This record gives sequence, structure tokens and C-alpha cells, in this order.
Amino acid sequence: MFKSINRKLLQTQDPIQIGIFRAGFGFFLLVESIYFYRVHLIQDYLLAPKFHFHYSFLAVPILPELILQTFLAMLMISSILIMIGLFYRPSILLFLSIFAYFMLCDTSFYNNHIYLIGIILFLLLFLPGDQRFSLKKGPQSKGQVWNLWLLRIQVLIVYFFGGVSKLNEDWLFRLEPVRTILNNNGIGGDFPAYLMAYGGTLFDLFIGILLLVPRLRWLGILGVLFFNLSNNYLFDDINIFPFLMIFSSILFFESRDLESLGFKSKVIEKGSSNQNPRFLPVIALFLAFQLIFPLRHFLIPGNADWTGEGVRFSWRMKLQSRNVQKMDYWIYDLDSKTIFPVDIDIHINDYQREQMAQYPQMMLQFAHYLGKQALEVHGFPNTMVKADILISMNKRQHQLVFNPDHDLLELEWSHWHNQWIIPLEK
Repeated sequence: MFKSINRKLLQTQDPIQIGIFRAGFGFFLLVESIYFYRVHLIQDYLLAPKFHFHYSFLAVPILPELILQTFLAMLMISSILIMIGLFYRPSILLFLSIFAYFMLCDTSFYNNHIYLIGIILFLLLFLPGDQRFSLKKGPQSKGQVWNLWLLRIQVLIVYFFGGVSKLNEDWLFRLEPVRTILNNNGIGGDFPAYLMAYGGTLFDLFIGILLLVPRLRWLGILGVLFFNLSNNYLFDDINIFPFLMIFSSILFFESRDLESLGFKSKVIEKGSSNQNPRFLPVIALFLAFQLIFPLRHFLIPGNADWTGEGVRFSWRMKLQSRNVQKMDYWIYDLDSKTIFPVDIDIHINDYQREQMAQYPQMMLQFAHYLGKQALEVHGFPNTMVKADILISMNKRQHQLVFNPDHDLLELEWSHWHNQWIIPLEK
């Protein structure tokens, strides 16, 4: 059976869907690059804050402004090259490297569409995306069946795990943050809340069937349009994400479908292409990771959205609303027995502060930064850092994230479970 599947995956086919997708994806990368200019990513988000939240696996330094501005210009140029299919793999590698650098500068920049862009760029490195609808000159190579299925599976992973993440008490029974989202858009009542909660869950879980079954495909396309345009209306912070997901539907069209839309496909002779089948085990491992890693929070005690454990890189989208009643930090100089209140806004910007309210890991990391500042800037060798943080999640009563009497400098973040986080009250 495996030999039959492998033979099927290695069959040649016209990479028309991948070519169209690459061109459109390059356009979305250009839009994203322009967005970085518009929001002053370099000045307001990279250079202005005194502190940046870093990933535990890599602390990325903030480079001088001239280099950052050059990076941003190169980001725009490489997105155009990807869109027109010139210098295909070098352009993707350049964009991916710079894009990854920017996003690794601060964990507060993380969101699901940023993660998806990085994944697609990585996958396109292995695929013949410049063989159709590009300005590339010279001989063209054939595509293989697995090329298209790789992108299809990745798109469906985003939808499916978005649905899996909704299978929780808050979303399905308390209808939060659904009611909050609708109320913020002037929509009230039970029916819209139930429609969004249950309709959104069923869509995410089963859209793959509609898109993959030929007779149901157009119904799936209509569902994708309605779902993503609704998200674009309801949320003002998801940028290109809904339109990228709508455009990704092109991957589920067959060649004959595209011909009816005006795209001319090529006749591909049977035989082998010049792609290296040794890539397949790497791709298989990558897909296995994508299918397993988002489920890790089921093995960790507690409410993942409250603790932030196992949340990132898991396609958990728009599952919580938070209201911060109090977020106070103090530095204790034990030698002089003096307590210094911390003005958080001196160190981080509003966006970082908003993200920190959602992740206890960031709260702890900020405390360790304050301890380092107390020693290196103020010369306090013997200090404690404490915090009093009261937050309401999904319309619950406000509660403490952790004990305000804890010296946060004595705590370390565990990537498994952090018992110092107070469990979410029902």
C-alpha cells in the first residue's frame, strides 16, 4: 500500500495551482511589507521600547536603525520577486530570513497569520512555484502530485485545529468570547452567538471535506468566503489573514476547474520530474509535527488559554477576551528596605503591555528584566520583584494570575506546567 501511495505522490502534473498561489501569495507578502511601513514597525515597535520579550530558544538583538530600514526595503523587493517568479528560491529565502528576524525580535509580535506566512514560505522552498505564471526564463520542470497536496494539507491544518481549539466550555457553553466579539460590533442576541459559536466550530472541523470532495467543492468555496469575510468584519486586527485564506482556496481547484475560470493548463507527459524524492521524508516529518504539536496542551493541566501553556504555534485563534483590573510591579531593595513602584509604560509600549496581559510567561520575563535593571542600572545587588496582577478572562470575575507575595526572580518558566500560576476559577 505504501509503495502505491508513494508512486501516486511522485506522479507528474501541471503545477498550475501552485503557480497561481505563489503569485497571489507574493502579492500578500507585499501588502504585509507595506503594512510594516505604515505602522512604523521599526520606530515604534523595535526601537522605542526599552525591553523586548524574547523566545527562550533564541534571544534576537535589535540591530541599528539603518540596518533595520534596509531589511524592510529588502522585504518589499523580495516579495515583488516572489510575486513575479524571478530568482524564486533566493527571494523566498531572503524574505523568510528577514521576516523571521523581525518576528523573533519580540514574542508579542506572534500571531497565527504571521506563523502561517512563515510556514508557507518554508514549504515553497521545496516546491516548483515558479514553473507557471512567472517571468522565469529557461526550461521548466514538471510538478508532482505531492507538491499540491502539501499546501492543501497545510491550509486544512489551520482550519481543523482552529475547530479543535473551539471544543471547550467557554466557546460552546458560556458562549465567550463570542458574545463579547459580537457586542463589540453592535450585534446582540442569542441566535447570532449560537450561530457563530457552533457554526464556526463545524465549519473549521469539516471544511476540509467540502473542499476535497469534487461535488461539494463549490459549497466549500462559498463557506470559505462567508466565514473569512465575516471574520474580516468582526476583527480589526487580523490584517491579510482572511483574504489569504480565501485565496488559498485556489489550491483545491482541479485543472479543469481553473480552465473554466480562464486559466490555461499544460499537458504534462507521464514520467519523472527533476524533483528529488528524498525531500519526502523531511516533508512527512514536518507534517507529523504540524499534526501533533498543536495537541500538546491536552497533556498539560489547567486551562491553556489562561496559563498560556501550549498555546502558541497551535492555531488557537480568538478564544479569549481579557480585562485587566490591575497590573502593578514593585522592585524591593532589601538592603535599604525600600519599595520602588514600576512605571511599566517607561519600558514597553501599549501593544506589548496588551500581549503581556495574555501570557504569564511574558509577565515573568518582564519581572526578570526588572531585576536585571535593578542590579545593572540602579546598583541594587539584593532585590526582589513582585507583581499584583488581576485579570478577568471571558467575563469571569477578576482573579490573580499568581500570588502577589511571590518573589518572581525566584521563579523560572517551565515549558510543561507552571504550578505558580493560579488555576482559572470556573
